[in-house]
Amino acid sequence: MNILIKNGRVIDPKNNIDTNLDVLIANGKIAELNKNIDPKKAKQIIDASKKIVMPGIIDLQLNLREPGNQYKSTLESEMKAANAGGITGMVCPPDTTPILDEPGLVKMLKNKSEALKLGNVFPLGALTQKLNGKLLTEINDLYESGCIGFSQAEKPIQDTEVLYRSFQYLSTFDLKAFLRAEDAYLSEKGIINAGEISTRLGLKGIQSISETTAIN
Repeated sequence: MNILIKNGRVIDPKNNIDTNLDVLIANGKIAELNKNIDPKKAKQIIDASKKIVMPGIIDLQLNLREPGNQYKSTLESEMKAANAGGITGMVCPPDTTPILDEPGLVKMLKNKSEALKLGNVFPLGALTQKLNGKLLTEINDLYESGCIGFSQAEKPIQDTEVLYRSFQYLSTFDLKAFLRAEDAYLSEKGIINAGEISTRLGLKGIQSISETTAIN
């Protein structure tokens, strides 16, 4: 069935498009971009006035509850919620239950997400075993199973030698690290940014130096 999306602001960075256009979709693919496309070409017409028509958004940190915590939400429900917000690509950190530090777990997640056909899930493999910050995982095996990069989720690596070795290994295969810039000793038990508000509320603040120290 052909679908015509009319009067929307079409944004396509790849082709340098940012203007009001009609979009004709035929057999699930974009068939025509133009102004004032003939409505007779479509069986369904969607008025996108005052709306943006654009490629799907990629969320670089979507914390999945599956595997392990399906009682909170399922992969299907989270992907549907993401779709409702225009998100079709989901990069998920490895701090699921169990942690994504084995190829079999990554393949299982990829296979299930692909079967749902609700977008693309891009897993991040655990950089260290069980996210313990000590022993590196089998990075190449995780990459071949479908990981697009590697992360410690919310657990920064404090051992700089381990961090250095992980960077060396990742650079060998031209892989990316998604890391939280935080010195856990400086931010320990902190709740919000340190400042006037944290003092007024009586909450332990996190000093900005905890981030800059980790970056430097």
